Amino acid sequence: MPYEDASDPDLLAEAIAKTVHEQVHYRPVETDGAARAADLLAALL
Repeated sequence: MPYEDASDPDLLAEAIAKTVHEQVHYRPVETDGAARAADLLAALL
């Protein structure tokens, strides 16, 4: 959506209403970030 449309409250509300019930497909993400960070920090200590 162009910025000009997104800055119009009515057009923005319409776009949200059209997409609010759509299925969301998230990308897979790594879940071990905290453990990896702790390992890196432990190596420094």
